[in-house]
Amino acid sequence: MLKKVCLCVVVLIAMIAVIGCSKGVVGTWTANGPAGAVSLNFKGDGTFEAMAPNSTTPVFSGTYTVKDKTVEMTMTKMMGMEAPKSAQTAENITLSDDGKTMTIQGLTFTKQ
Repeated sequence: MLKKVCLCVVVLIAMIAVIGCSKGVVGTWTANGPAGAVSLNFKGDGTFEAMAPNSTTPVFSGTYTVKDKTVEMTMTKMMGMEAPKSAQTAENITLSDDGKTMTIQGLTFTKQ
């Protein structure tokens, strides 16, 4: 019984630490792409969605973690379907010093 309680406490502490670290990126980030505004929506549960211009459904979605100024994003779905394993690789993005912008594949996203 004590082992189960200890395990629950450790898991809870780990979850609080992850949620606390991610709070800086939680929210909507936008960038102006060649076809218009694109957005990333980082949720407090460690998931994200990427939206194309004028789209009502995510182009892709996945999970993320934050450590210091690095956001590690891993795509898990494309157009609502499971992404191929070859596409499910982590991509590291660095936040600006003020935490208000991040650049991904040449697009600079600004927190809204």
